[in-house]
Amino acid sequence: AEEMNRTISFYDNTHKEQPLGRDVPVYLAGDVASPDLADMVKSATGRQVPALQPPIQCPSELPLAPFAVNLGLALKRL
Repeated sequence: AEEMNRTISFYDNTHKEQPLGRDVPVYLAGDVASPDLADMVKSATGRQVPALQPPIQCPSELPLAPFAVNLGLALKRL
């Protein structure tokens, strides 16, 4: 969560003409993404941490967070 705040601050400092608005959400992906981590990031950053919602239909049993990068790469090819 601390690193997330540093990353947002770095972005804002290097993009002073268009810093990230407070309404820009944070999305978690990968094996470490969990509701507990989402709550911690939300508390530390003050940003919403919504669940991933892919723009394509996926089986309900597919764990999205671990496969988010794979889905993104597949969509890029489309």
